[in-house]
Amino acid sequence: MPKIELHKVGVIDPSSLTDTVVFSTMLEGGEFATRSFIETEDDPIVIEDGQPIKEFHTRKLTVGGVPNSAVQTQLDTFVTNKTKVTIVGKGLKDNVIIENALLSYLESRTGHASFQIQSSRSGRKGYDENGKLDTEFMVSKNLLAMHKWQEGSVAGLASGWNKSGGATSWSDVSEQQTFSTSGATVVYWYRDLYVPHLAGEEVTFSIVAGGLTTSTTGITIGIVAYDEAGSTIGSESTASADTAGLKSVTRTLPATTNSIRVRVKIGQDDSIPIEAPRLNLGTSTTYNAR
Repeated sequence: MPKIELHKVGVIDPSSLTDTVVFSTMLEGGEFATRSFIETEDDPIVIEDGQPIKEFHTRKLTVGGVPNSAVQTQLDTFVTNKTKVTIVGKGLKDNVIIENALLSYLESRTGHASFQIQSSRSGRKGYDENGKLDTEFMVSKNLLAMHKWQEGSVAGLASGWNKSGGATSWSDVSEQQTFSTSGATVVYWYRDLYVPHLAGEEVTFSIVAGGLTTSTTGITIGIVAYDEAGSTIGSESTASADTAGLKSVTRTLPATTNSIRVRVKIGQDDSIPIEAPRLNLGTSTTYNAR
């Protein structure tokens, strides 16, 4: 069974962002030392001619270690209340996001202050009709890969994305999301992600502005950081997206970051066709569909 080692893992209750736990891999014996990894196993089905098709798989996250009292209390609460949490993590190459996860929790039976939590999912390897991963268990370099780049359940709007106003349309032929407005108010096309495990890390948001981009007031892409109270931290990092081509913006996230918003800003009479959005660690702008 292939295994991916993780360096950091965060567990968040989306209904109460102050209920957040972050695990960091540390040396054995150190305070709050942990080990975290993902295991993946294909679940083949056999068709009539005896050929196996690996269309399904099972993924399991395991985090084990030595908690402090506050962490152990929070984990106990998540498990006892059957809280549906969001789990986020980063490895050497890939990012992990698990949505609507229920934790199972094993405490040490030897009297030592240790624990193990697990979360597993089995299902199809692909995306559902609205563009979200069937298992809600993402492993990808692109932090936006929980959703496929396609039209979602809202007509004209890309799967997983939202807008504060303006108009959107989707083209299956060009695989473009067009975002435009004729109103005087500034509006945004955006995506929110929980990233407490990436506090202090450098991330890059990028898109391809396809075809003609019409700018009257100045189109930008940006990264906004929020703390666990939902308050903005510092100033938004932005870059111009007034012309066609690859556009990117990089930000080192503040130490108190709990979540971020990546967004495209337009104003009166602005219009931008968007392709291939990505959010990567470091300064990479390489596109990964999954």
